[in-house]
Amino acid sequence: MEEAALEEAYEEKVEELVEAYKHTDRMRNSIMIVLILIVIITICFELACGWVLKNVSEFTKPVVVILFKELTVLGFIALLVFMSVKTGIPQAISRQIFGTPTELVEMFDMVHVMLFLVVVAFVALASYVLWRFVAVCADWKEMDRILDDAEAEGKKAEELVGSTYGPSQRRIGVDVTHYAFIRHNFVSTTVRNQHKFDPGFRLSKYLTKCTTETFEELVEVETETWVVTIALIILARLYSLFHEELIKMAGLVLVGVLLLGTNILLRNKFLHIYTMLARPGPGSPDPLYVRLLKARGGDAEAPAECSPHEQLFWFGAYGPKFHLHVIRTSVFLIAVYGALLMLTLVHATEVTATHLVVILLALPCPVVTMLHFVPQNLRLHILCTSIEMCRRREVLHEVEEEIRESRHLFVSRLVLVLKSHACRLLNRPASASAGGLGA
Repeated sequence: MEEAALEEAYEEKVEELVEAYKHTDRMRNSIMIVLILIVIITICFELACGWVLKNVSEFTKPVVVILFKELTVLGFIALLVFMSVKTGIPQAISRQIFGTPTELVEMFDMVHVMLFLVVVAFVALASYVLWRFVAVCADWKEMDRILDDAEAEGKKAEELVGSTYGPSQRRIGVDVTHYAFIRHNFVSTTVRNQHKFDPGFRLSKYLTKCTTETFEELVEVETETWVVTIALIILARLYSLFHEELIKMAGLVLVGVLLLGTNILLRNKFLHIYTMLARPGPGSPDPLYVRLLKARGGDAEAPAECSPHEQLFWFGAYGPKFHLHVIRTSVFLIAVYGALLMLTLVHATEVTATHLVVILLALPCPVVTMLHFVPQNLRLHILCTSIEMCRRREVLHEVEEEIRESRHLFVSRLVLVLKSHACRLLNRPASASAGGLGA
């Protein structure tokens, strides 16, 4: 009763002070300064957004767009919190649970900002993988050049293995032969019947566009990932029942091991699919999986709910989407994993040598997963899902449209140069004769 009376007296005193300051110059000046600060912050943010969107490349733009989207979601949640606080309902609930009117509101603010920081960490990790893929796309482009030069010289891809290429004297490995078979098979008769390629089509350009599209899907945290996050929150509540810090740290180590094991299994599955796509069957120009399918009595061209290529994935036709979901969830969980590890250290009453040993055991698995297996799995995912099925027709049309626009621009510039050169040649005798007459 005494606490309720003191709280009521405090609220009345606050209302009196607010009413007293409402019509003073101090209040008016404060409102003016706050409004000016808000406008200045808004202008700075808009200028920064415009500069980033203008200077960022098309390859990295999806990551920036998703980050701005998460900022928008954060602002929307803050607006909902503000409106709910004005109704007085959160204060009443907080008073019933904690005995104070502000505890629940502050807790909600802290949690949703922490969740935003986890999403920012997720986007940062995705940006790192995207940075790694700049070199991968350059490698695909160089392999296209190597194969084009080999075709011009009448050489086969198998003859190039072990030789060097270019000013950097890069040693050509067996991956070039795999890429050559994939490129040949992608524009083979079967695919050409479905889509007639432009003569200037390059597989590396198509794969680069597919990479951008895949990253747009990767950085978009979908509903399935949030469902997994909710399940993890429930598990985290059970995890918090353990009061021994070492048991909690051991739980984190177990989560890291599970992440690493899942990505190893996924990598092995992708390697199996890639082997089926990138190697010909014995005595056959078809991919190995088509040869095996025919040996079992199946028909690679027969219409079915799940194509022979899709049957190579887990869960058939849903397999490519499921595999990308596993990669996305792994990156998101690594971001959450880092946040949990930091919180465990912050809330630890005493950091002992045992804690340090457990931390050293907890770090390698997510670090190895992020630095090695996630980029490798994503690269294999792009290769295994962008070829053979020929499902990314929009990307194909976009690549070919860019090729036609580039060719049209080149021809237009060439015509202008020829016209200007012809005009100079035609005007020179006339000028010379005019000069002679004047003399």
